[in-house]
Amino acid sequence: MASPIKLSPYKMGPLRFGTRPYKETWDTSVKTTKLTLDELEQYKAGKSIDEILRERENMPVKKLPITIEQYVELKLQNKKEKEIAAELGLTEQQLWSWKHSRKEKIAKALEIAQNEQKDVPDTYSTRGVEKRENEPKSAEKPVSEIEELKKEIENLKKEVIDAHKQITEWQGKYYELDDQFNYTLQAKDQALKLNANLENQLQEQSKEIIRLNEEINLLNKEIYPLRQLTYLKLSREVNLA
Repeated sequence: MASPIKLSPYKMGPLRFGTRPYKETWDTSVKTTKLTLDELEQYKAGKSIDEILRERENMPVKKLPITIEQYVELKLQNKKEKEIAAELGLTEQQLWSWKHSRKEKIAKALEIAQNEQKDVPDTYSTRGVEKRENEPKSAEKPVSEIEELKKEIENLKKEVIDAHKQITEWQGKYYELDDQFNYTLQAKDQALKLNANLENQLQEQSKEIIRLNEEINLLNKEIYPLRQLTYLKLSREVNLA
């Protein structure tokens, strides 16, 4: 008689599903990336976003001759990004890259400087440069920044439209190449079938040639005695004559 199965006390009782809390493992955050003009041109040329970002991460960081204080001071003078880059001897891409890595610090410095201008309305900065009476106040400066942002947005919209047109053209070229490729594949299949038929016919003809050669050899063997007999008859007739 078989012995009864023993169960441990842990396995007895109601079912247990564990007490560990469930944690979300999927990253549902949305990440946005802004491309520079050069990177946008590379993307239009066919380079993927992942490759562009990989090159950006591997690109060595260069120290630029600019500080946050200098940028804030020039920004408070209502100068545009092109003017700031030209005054500092930088390109717009270099200035944008420098701003992108310090955007939080720049925002805080701008906020502090604007608050100081509100407290001391007769100065531009701590250097004590006097204001002109007809110069716009600090409260009007965000409006100009909004206008610049609007212009940048319009430029980006135009670039997106151009990129969409190029993508549409590339899709048309892709479809044409795809049709040509499919046509070439069909032609290749037909050529392979024709080649296979020709090879089969060649093999059959080769077999037929071998068979005819064998028949010719047999006929030669049969004709040889007849030739010998004819030769003997001719020789006797010649001798009798």
